[in-house]
Amino acid sequence: MAGVTLSDRIAPASKRRSARAPAVSRLSFSTQSVSGLHVALPSVENKQWMLEQSVFAMRLLVSLCTIAFIALVYLSEVNQGAQLTNTINVLSDEQQRLLRVNGEMKAVIDRDSSLTRIQQEASTLGMVPVDPRSITYIDVRASSDTVARLVAR
Repeated sequence: MAGVTLSDRIAPASKRRSARAPAVSRLSFSTQSVSGLHVALPSVENKQWMLEQSVFAMRLLVSLCTIAFIALVYLSEVNQGAQLTNTINVLSDEQQRLLRVNGEMKAVIDRDSSLTRIQQEASTLGMVPVDPRSITYIDVRASSDTVARLVAR
């Protein structure tokens, strides 16, 4: 695209056409006879113009494909970020729920393991405190005579 300046590219289409290549309606063709057939072939200037147009179209197509690919990658990353944010929120909610349940369980354990609660439950079941002096300890390593004597008491 030799001889085309930046102002020619920015200029309106009507000005550009006159500065660059002939309009489509002014394309010139040369007629050649091939095997008795008359074939219209474009002139050298028209071939150059068509080549420039195809190069421009290919550059435009490559640019559009690049932009589309970048947009696709960007949307993929945004979507993945949104999914991770959602997963973090769900896990945070689950953690808060489990902490609350854990606190409730600790309160139940503290309440049920208190001495007064155990004594109330034992008396409900008919258990009574034992006099520590009435407890007899048996030495399991002792001989059978000692065990028999203790049982006879």
